[in-house]
Amino acid sequence: MYNSTVFVVYIPFLLISGYVFVAELVRSMNNRSNIMLAFMAFSVLGWNASLVAVLFIRDIPTNIFIWNLAIVFVNFATTAKFLFVYKVFRPERKIAKPIAAILFIVPIVNVIISLSPMSHLMRESEIISLYPVHEVVYSWGPWFWIHTTYSYALAVATIITLIRGHISKPRFYRLASSLVAIGVAVTLIGNLLVLSGIPPTILDLTAIMAAVSALFFHLAISTNDHSLYSRYARSKVFNFIDDYVLVLGAGGHVSDFNPSANRWFSSLGIDLRTTTLDSLLKILTQKGATIGESLDDEAGRDIIITDNGFPLVLNMRIHEMVDEKLYKHGSIAFFSNVTQSRMLLKRLEKEAGMDSLTGLPNRIAYDGAKVRYDVEEHMPLSVIVCDVNGLKEVNDTLGHNYGDMLLQTASEILIEVCEKQHFVARIGGDEFLFLLSNMKEDYAEDLIKRIKRMVANYTYLPFKLSMAMGMATKHEIHESLVDVIALADNRMYEDKKQMKERDK
Repeated sequence: MYNSTVFVVYIPFLLISGYVFVAELVRSMNNRSNIMLAFMAFSVLGWNASLVAVLFIRDIPTNIFIWNLAIVFVNFATTAKFLFVYKVFRPERKIAKPIAAILFIVPIVNVIISLSPMSHLMRESEIISLYPVHEVVYSWGPWFWIHTTYSYALAVATIITLIRGHISKPRFYRLASSLVAIGVAVTLIGNLLVLSGIPPTILDLTAIMAAVSALFFHLAISTNDHSLYSRYARSKVFNFIDDYVLVLGAGGHVSDFNPSANRWFSSLGIDLRTTTLDSLLKILTQKGATIGESLDDEAGRDIIITDNGFPLVLNMRIHEMVDEKLYKHGSIAFFSNVTQSRMLLKRLEKEAGMDSLTGLPNRIAYDGAKVRYDVEEHMPLSVIVCDVNGLKEVNDTLGHNYGDMLLQTASEILIEVCEKQHFVARIGGDEFLFLLSNMKEDYAEDLIKRIKRMVANYTYLPFKLSMAMGMATKHEIHESLVDVIALADNRMYEDKKQMKERDK
């Protein structure tokens, strides 16, 4: 093949690699993520330019020098390609600078060997003809095989990174990743054709296809500007929000965290770089934090800790990171400061006199009701004390969300049987109390029987629902309501004891 013909073939690919180099160099001034693509395009440009130069240089020593110069750019292009693909497909895992520096050792040694009197370690070349046909015969030296092994090892790593990354990418990244995949593929095709011996020696299809590859990479970045902007915006949000955000790997190890999380956990002496979520919660517990039981995914769980002498309530929610194939890659833990909202809720509950879990009046409302009902017009006043059985066991075995369900179910029954003139309240964790206006013992006893019949019908729950109850009646105004309530409470404990003996 004549030199002029080869030159015409190379020209478009020189222009392509030159265009990509200039375009990415300009882009990299504003976005350092493209610097490796600019470097790759420069390496491919130098590679092709060297091959073109040997077509016109008539001095044999200079021609051999330029011929050896071409191979210098090969490893640089391969290394830059791998770092670029890794950057695109594994943005969450940055390659450490020392490792990136190690990757350039072989290319740098190539420069030293190929452009020095030791060039025979790479290859020995003999020029047979310079013009009009450039012909060269060469044999490979020992360093060439190290150079080749390194190039193919990086090519394999590039392909693996590409395949894994492309599969896991969200749909709006797929166009860009497909273009990168095409760019890698055309380079491999060119290399396979060279190995097969199909093209003439002077026509290096690997270099030509590398220019095409750079163009596809450039198109991938150009079409991916929106997603790059989205990623940039997301990183800004990640760094800006006040919530403490931890990115967790599949094993629960903290792989990343935002500045807010780093500042707060560091103030507690916790190094997020060397911990897991479980060990982090244990450390918080050791520092006196109270960690609530797991609620549903939306509610999360509250962590109460004293920070600089003030109580702090953090709500922790876990969001699983699952791809389109439902494969779990890890999770994100959000710690939100809900101190003010929790204090406001307690204040509203206190002022409203309502228990937020059951919807019944709370202890504050009960204290006011005792005063209102302890008057002549409500005599006789019967009292029923109810205690929900098994709350602790349900909490311990099924979790607090089922314990809450137990209390809510019991409350629904008590609300249903309570008439307008009467009063029922949740006075403790699992204790409820009725004040029955103008009702004697027989009415209270019938009400207890009715409640127990209704309780017995709840057989479809994941736990056993039962209540121990006791009653007493105040007939005269001079009697102590405190003593009547205490009597009802004692009878409730007697009922609870009898229920335990029946269940043996």
